Amino acid sequence: MENKKNGLVGKIFSYGGSYFGAVVGAGFASGQEVMQFYTNYGVMSMVAIIAAMVIFIWIGTRFAEYGNELHTNTHGPVMKYLCGKYVGKFFEAAFLFFMFIGFSVMISGGGTTLFQYFGINQYIGRVIIAVASVLAVSFGFAITLKIGGFLGPIIVVFSILVASIAFFTGTTDFAAADVAIKGAGITTSAPNIWISVLVYCSYCVMSNSPILISIGNVEDDKKIRNAGITAGAVALGVCLLFINGALLRNYQVVGTSEIPMVELAGNIWKPLGVIYAVVLVAAIFTVAISALYGITSRVTTDDPKKKIGIISAVSICAMVPGFLPFSSLVGTLYPIMGYMGLIVMASVLYHQLKKMNRKPKSCLVK
Repeated sequence: MENKKNGLVGKIFSYGGSYFGAVVGAGFASGQEVMQFYTNYGVMSMVAIIAAMVIFIWIGTRFAEYGNELHTNTHGPVMKYLCGKYVGKFFEAAFLFFMFIGFSVMISGGGTTLFQYFGINQYIGRVIIAVASVLAVSFGFAITLKIGGFLGPIIVVFSILVASIAFFTGTTDFAAADVAIKGAGITTSAPNIWISVLVYCSYCVMSNSPILISIGNVEDDKKIRNAGITAGAVALGVCLLFINGALLRNYQVVGTSEIPMVELAGNIWKPLGVIYAVVLVAAIFTVAISALYGITSRVTTDDPKKKIGIISAVSICAMVPGFLPFSSLVGTLYPIMGYMGLIVMASVLYHQLKKMNRKPKSCLVK
């Protein structure tokens, strides 16, 4: 009985960690993503994060359910179910493209981090991230899931540790942060914080749905998969709150930083900055393998050599845009992905409402 209980808890942690790890990449753990989608809108962003957490739970459980109902681990059948044959094909192709771009962003972020904090040549750093991702994904979804489940909790702990210390030691109060943000004249990617929340959540759906769909495909117990996804979403929300609060409290110091969270960690204690840089690389790796798995999961060949060849070819191609500046990729491509994802989210809501309003056969008038 005890072993069964431990197995269930392990599954929940594994699914939650994989969901969390799929979202927490270079942009999130570095603070750059949080800065652009939340912090730059001021103090109201703290309230908006609560809304984001609820959306993460809802959309995550829905995609897992689609994976279970359609018996698939790829996004193609799900897109056709949600958007119809032709629009679904368009979004299927769009998902592949944006997962490819997401993988490129992780390669860029990994190379930047390894260069800035470990002195590794930027080209070599990008190759390291790409090769490590190829090796992980080549072993299949089970290994990808285990890596996410293992690294996810570690990233949570260190993100909250650094963010909480920076929050309580920050010298800028929220009112002053609001003034500083308005005075900086920052151009935001959305007209207000609420649109930014929707764009951010839908961007996460566009880039990480294969992991959620695959969780649903391998786990038939709805309570277990929903508990795991909910745990991952809550962990995301908590980390967002701590990181956003820390950035607001230190806005005048890190407002223009390329990798603000690592800078905050280094300001607290230089060795902590190095440790957090290692954690950041781990976060980059979890999203990189999630994106690469999502792209190559459509390959149905049973030939291991051919499959590894395709995975390697995708990684080599992804390195080309991966040489572009990290912050430019995050600030430009992520919002585009998010605005497209809003259509998918609207379709998910439509199908859920349609399903809820469907009368049981026993209630139909004969």
